Amino acid sequence: MKPPLTIISMLALTTALTLTPRDAEQGDPIVECGDLDVMTVDPADLPAGVAPSDVRKCLDHPLGRNRHVKGASLAPLDAVDVAFWQNSTVDTVTGTGSSPVEARSDGLDGLEALEKRSCYKDAPYGCSGGYCWKACGNTNKGEWCWTAAKAGLGAWIKCSKWQDCGTATYACGRGGCPACGCGC
Repeated sequence: MKPPLTIISMLALTTALTLTPRDAEQGDPIVECGDLDVMTVDPADLPAGVAPSDVRKCLDHPLGRNRHVKGASLAPLDAVDVAFWQNSTVDTVTGTGSSPVEARSDGLDGLEALEKRSCYKDAPYGCSGGYCWKACGNTNKGEWCWTAAKAGLGAWIKCSKWQDCGTATYACGRGGCPACGCGC
């Protein structure tokens, strides 16, 4: 007597699903991101020009808040940059003004979770550990942020030298993670 074809098909499918590993190669974000946590954003909250597919998979920065300037590739800070920053007029509420420096963002971007990180004010931006960062907020204090594409919600910007980075090109990383936002 032959067992019905549907039962055999169901058993084969169940076995295949149970034996299929769900790892980073299969696209499981929980496994892939691990301690970095998974980035979740309500599509209704996305800024103009950012699609749900643009949002990075992992929330936190791979290097956390650890930006090392020793041995990093740093953009030169010339007298024009210094004079411009000292005379800039950035409205910290609206973020508008004459400066290329991104203003500090509000607490919705993880500033309350931001722990103390080292300040550095002798370069407007740079490449540390293979990732771009830039000066932001209070540049006299040395505040900085990791940069990310797509209004700060996209992939963390990778680099091999400071020329791969910039201040106006990329936004500070957003999403409420410990390494997101501007500070020091």
